[in-house]
Amino acid sequence: MSNNNNKVLLISEKKIKDQSLIQLNVESKVLSRTILDSQNIYLRPILGETLFDSVLNEVYLTSTDSSHTMDADIKTLLEDYIQPYLCHAVLQDVVINLHYKITNKGVLQFNDTQATSVQASDLEYFKNYLNNRTSSYKSVLINYIKDNKLIADSDGRTDTNITDSAIGWYLKDGGCR
Repeated sequence: MSNNNNKVLLISEKKIKDQSLIQLNVESKVLSRTILDSQNIYLRPILGETLFDSVLNEVYLTSTDSSHTMDADIKTLLEDYIQPYLCHAVLQDVVINLHYKITNKGVLQFNDTQATSVQASDLEYFKNYLNNRTSSYKSVLINYIKDNKLIADSDGRTDTNITDSAIGWYLKDGGCR
């Protein structure tokens, strides 16, 4: 990956805010960092280095060169599969990134008025919900990549495993009654 592509966001903060539960007042710094992390930690292994770099390069060229037209296959992959997946992957991680802050007083939980928050069990329930939704979008993305043979056989470092180890059901308040 070229140095120019290190900061390329494959989905805008605005698009994530428009298409998710994330409020408009969420800190740009936290959201943009979470987008970059989600791209590198979750998306890169799915696409493999070659396809990941191709997508980053196309987005970079489209945003910096007004005469450049994005490859149609990459555009479909990006808009119809990568961005919906990233929207949910970012939402899954931003919950923790917004909820906990590291300060000179230690790790604190914040809300609008004070440094307290929801119960850990409620947060875990919400995280499990988000993980399940993200896994569904990961499945759609992986199936599209496989169906359209977008990963070269030589790019063997891809994670096309649809199930994640963190996926599971969480029964709140002791389960079924």
